[in-house]
Amino acid sequence: MGYFFIGEGIMLLSVFIVTFLMMRFLDRRPFSDLGFSLKGRGRDILYGFLMSVLIYAIGHTNLFRRKMNYDARICSGTFVAYASQ
Repeated sequence: MGYFFIGEGIMLLSVFIVTFLMMRFLDRRPFSDLGFSLKGRGRDILYGFLMSVLIYAIGHTNLFRRKMNYDARICSGTFVAYASQ
């Protein structure tokens, strides 16, 4: 499992490096033109965080109320719920 995250991290880093090099030397544009700036986005980040907490709370409540095989340690790490039959 750890090798998966290492491989994904290396691929993500390589994409950013290639994008940076292409933007810098071919397009002659700054990397900030891609829109990755967080300046002035505090409210949006807070709203996104609160929405994700709300969605998780609704999902956990739904599982708990339906008396499914609910284990918060399992459900918080995955989107898979195993129904007890």
